[in-house]
This record gives sequence, C-alpha cells and structure tokens, in this order.
Amino acid sequence: MTYYLYSDLTHTIIGVYYDVYNGLGSTYPEYVYEKAMLYDLQRLGVRCSRQDEYQIFYKETLVGMRRENRMRRKALIKSV
Repeated sequence: MTYYLYSDLTHTIIGVYYDVYNGLGSTYPEYVYEKAMLYDLQRLGVRCSRQDEYQIFYKETLVGMRRENRMRRKALIKSV
C-alpha cells in the first residue's frame, strides 16, 4: 500500500463520506450531507469548517465577499 502525506486524514474523510451516504441515502440536498459530514468529522477530532467567507480586494479596496462551496481543513480542501 502506498503511503501519502495525509493518508490517515484522507482515509477518515472517505470513511465519513461513506457513513453519511449509507446513513442518509441519496435523496437530500447537498447541504444536508455537508452538515452531516462536518458533524462526524468534528466528532472524530478533525478540525474543519464549511463554506468559509472571505473578502475580495481589488487595488486595496474591498469589492466583494465570497463563500466557498467546500469543507476545509488546514491541510486539505474537499469539495462536496
């Protein structure tokens, strides 16, 4: 088996994905799965967040806000 830098974290995320999918089925909107994954990941001790907002600047002037459509951890970003 190949070892990758974040193998343990990746294994945990994939396991949570399958737990959530198997537990909920395939009938709900995306945000339901995202919230369920966030719950399980945090319960397992993975510090992560969902849909962070960030500011967009142009020539040092704030021109907008954007919400990421991703769950993220410092080392890894996963689009759900």
